[in-house]
Amino acid sequence: MHSWDVPLFMGLGSLTLAWMVFREPGLDMRQKINWIAGYVFSLIVLVFLFYSPFSYWFKTQYNSIELWKGAKTPLGDYLIVFGLSLFVMFSYLLHTILPDVKRAYQRWFSPQARKRFWPYAMAGLIVLLMIFLWGLHVQVLAFGLPLLLIWVYVILFKKDQTERQRLTWLLFLMGYTITFFAEVFVLKGDVGRSNMVFRTYLEAWFLLGFATSLALVELFDIIVNWRFPARIGWILVLQVLTLFALSYPLTATSRKLQDRWPGVADPPKTLDGALFMLGDSVYNPTMPGAVYVDEGDNLDLRTDYYAIRYMQEHVSGSPVIVEGNTS
Repeated sequence: MHSWDVPLFMGLGSLTLAWMVFREPGLDMRQKINWIAGYVFSLIVLVFLFYSPFSYWFKTQYNSIELWKGAKTPLGDYLIVFGLSLFVMFSYLLHTILPDVKRAYQRWFSPQARKRFWPYAMAGLIVLLMIFLWGLHVQVLAFGLPLLLIWVYVILFKKDQTERQRLTWLLFLMGYTITFFAEVFVLKGDVGRSNMVFRTYLEAWFLLGFATSLALVELFDIIVNWRFPARIGWILVLQVLTLFALSYPLTATSRKLQDRWPGVADPPKTLDGALFMLGDSVYNPTMPGAVYVDEGDNLDLRTDYYAIRYMQEHVSGSPVIVEGNTS
């Protein structure tokens, strides 16, 4: 859909090819590595080849990134945005690592093992890093630091995981890591960091949608063995969070219209993406159109609408339209 999709789907495509080759019987590890390298290299070449017309002709001012020094995402807002997937992820995570946590406690933190120093040092270091990040107002990174360590452990070191379970955790890791990345870096020249958050979160939601779906498949089999109150409670929380997520387009659309076009009483409700410029005049020609306020000047977008329609009806081909930017 847009250029930010290229690295995501190229990565997913490479992962898929590698997984298929790795599962192929009759090949030793050297042959698998050679085949994976060949397939992935071919995919990357094809991606850049087919994308080259767009990248050749399209130019943008957003061509580098820099450290973000402005306000970071409050943890409460982050939990609202990703609450549904986080609930499913934490439910699945507790089921996955609870036996390991019990064994680790008996081995390292029980009264018999208190003479061991390094487990306490590691736990203390993680807590100190979380406090340090919180002090820098990077609350999302403080929240995500222990999760990153747990995901890496589950993916690389937990031996009783199936391939599908490892893939699920890998997708969770990739999705949430993208959101952590947006807390630290921003597109150079961005308006605040609106484009950075908007574009990266689209990619994160795609990955987290897959991961959440895979985790739910596992969880629906797991909760059958839970006690009745716990099972019903978990299902109710999941339903409420799902309803909240589904309600967003219904509640946010009207708020967005009021924020962007406060002077329009009855905006057009249509799939025609240009009619918004006519504002209330689409139903009553005597009413004003949509007005955009730019540094104290009121711009009546009806004039833009009529200019666009004129060019569509009278100008042939695809000539260049020069856009002038002010402050």
